[in-house]
Amino acid sequence: MTIKEVANRYFTKDDPIKTVASYIALLVLRFERRSNYEKIINVEEIIRPLKPEINILLGPSASFKAYETAIMFIEELFKTDPEILEAEKRFKKLEEIECEKYSIIRRHYLTIVENSINELRDPIKFTLFKILNDLRYGKVHLIDRTCAGSCYISKIDLLSRYLENNINLINEFSENLIKVGILKSNYLRIIVPAPILEESFIKKIIRREDRELISNLDSALMMLGFYKEKIESIEEFRIINYVKNIEGSIKFRLRIITTDKVSKSIEKILNTKGNVFNIILTRMIESEKLKRDLEDSGIPVIVYENFNSKYIIDKIVKIILELSSTTYLKNVKELLEDVLEILM
Repeated sequence: MTIKEVANRYFTKDDPIKTVASYIALLVLRFERRSNYEKIINVEEIIRPLKPEINILLGPSASFKAYETAIMFIEELFKTDPEILEAEKRFKKLEEIECEKYSIIRRHYLTIVENSINELRDPIKFTLFKILNDLRYGKVHLIDRTCAGSCYISKIDLLSRYLENNINLINEFSENLIKVGILKSNYLRIIVPAPILEESFIKKIIRREDRELISNLDSALMMLGFYKEKIESIEEFRIINYVKNIEGSIKFRLRIITTDKVSKSIEKILNTKGNVFNIILTRMIESEKLKRDLEDSGIPVIVYENFNSKYIIDKIVKIILELSSTTYLKNVKELLEDVLEILM
């Protein structure tokens, strides 16, 4: 039997459990066992740490079969071609399998993990959306990567860069990684399989209207000199942060806060310190009085019943242009005067 024949037996169109289990084993063997040559590889030792993750990903009823399949797949690989104990040859063979069987792997893997997306809260969805997009476009440091696009990365890098030491969010984020198919989620180094870096999967993580709004905002605000700094989610509020460099280290910050309904609870997340301007987008607002109170305090509220990206973007741009000609320039002038006074 050849390596290709082994791959044909384990990566099949009609058995998603067998295919996904074999793929998990393939990726762990590809990334985790990096010695140049090992006379003996303990296969069960490789797969055992993944037992809880296989259970979460594939469900209790399928997990036993999947676990045994993963072990048998690796055992048959080494039995068929003992030369792949040498790391360089092993990496090449494993990547050949991943590339040749990718269409089957992709379909089965995405079918399984897509069902878990709706279980995640918005803060986790927005964080994953940003991370996977950045990974897809090469903005995250990689330890290693396969030719099909699967990545081996440091979880510590992700936590420090995207979660800003928010302990509660870090714990929830780590617990939910496996639900979207990220492997070794409890370890310092994690594996991101190529299928979940597909644009079609990433788009499904957050709502279509959120994606459309972010994309159109990026384009419109770039023309006004703003760049997107980060996207965050606090409870029911989704916040898109933009920054514009004014002079030297002085920056003007714009926060677009979106939510389905505005109530008094929004006050706890409003940031008006320094050179920060908030705009609220919502389908509903608790009362006209609340809307007046917010606008009287300098926070515009855009209420829309039916999502219309062009209408919303036009309103935001108009607000920013008006701000630029009045309050914004006044604030910048005062800020510069304060800076000059300190320097004098």
